[in-house]
Amino acid sequence: MSDGHDGTTGAAPGRDARNPRGGGVSRGLSRGLVALLLLATAALTACARLPSQDTLAQQQARRQEAKIGRQEIRDLLRDLQLADSTEDIEGLMALYARDARWVTPGQAPVEGREALGDRYREIFAEFEQTVVLEVDTVSVEGDAGQVWGWSAVTLVPRRGGEALTQQDRFRMVLERGEDRRWRILLLEWRPWPRPERLEAEPAEG
Repeated sequence: MSDGHDGTTGAAPGRDARNPRGGGVSRGLSRGLVALLLLATAALTACARLPSQDTLAQQQARRQEAKIGRQEIRDLLRDLQLADSTEDIEGLMALYARDARWVTPGQAPVEGREALGDRYREIFAEFEQTVVLEVDTVSVEGDAGQVWGWSAVTLVPRRGGEALTQQDRFRMVLERGEDRRWRILLLEWRPWPRPERLEAEPAEG
């Protein structure tokens, strides 16, 4: 006998009476798959952001090369200071590129290594010269280098007279040639007083 109700008595609309939770299992599986996909995507993204071993090795090699380059430029500056102070024209010319330039306010630029040699000879013929260089910063990018620093140049007239000391702020641009040697491309300076210690002795860069 029927009690007045059909066979779906007690089943909520839209659900199978044989499965009280209805679509809950499928929804749970879907959520699990989405979570796994999100985790996989996050892992792949993290891996993509990590530099490869080759990239890290290249970065380390570049840093080491730049460090060596900076030291080589500091060595060149010491050679320049010594050659300037001992009137070593040949040594000076070895430090400049063929198309090197001097630039200073109020004077025409001196362009070319040969012209620089002539200018050095003029200076040495008229003065005894002592040069002290202090390195402020040295930067290297590939085969290009730059130096900011201070100089103190003391000029003693050979024909007598009072010595003159001038302090300058200088910028130097360098290039590294195929022989892996650094040479000066540009040297520019302007009068700029610097602490007295420059007059006494060279400061370590």
